[in-house]
Amino acid sequence: MAPVAGKDVKLPTELRTYALGCPEWIIYLSLLWPPVGLVLLFTVPTKITISPDGTMRFLAVCRTTMSLSLSEDVASLELIEDPPCCSCVCHKHAIEIYFTDAVLKRRAGSRAEEMKTRPHYMGGQGAQELASDLCLSNGETA
Repeated sequence: MAPVAGKDVKLPTELRTYALGCPEWIIYLSLLWPPVGLVLLFTVPTKITISPDGTMRFLAVCRTTMSLSLSEDVASLELIEDPPCCSCVCHKHAIEIYFTDAVLKRRAGSRAEEMKTRPHYMGGQGAQELASDLCLSNGETA
């Protein structure tokens, strides 16, 4: 499947929420090892919402959020099989996200250059559904 630019994805007609990222039970279990568990509680997304205006919001367990615009902040999205990252190993599919230079400079600062070539993976039970809704999977299902 070929990557799709963030500005070219098909947007939903209503607010949609998908279970992506690290499963919540892993985060709750990690609370047994502070401070790692506390960091995961606030920073690791477990859900993603996509709104009809193209806003993509990542939600962590403690309701901390990061909002991005699909058209301005996401360079490309692609559904991939057998993701190479540890947070997605229990799922067959993940969405590979590359961010634009502008958002990387704004959010990553001095690490922006390094992050340009490193994709962000969002795996989980909702990855296939999200890819289908955004027309990343060309209508294919697992």
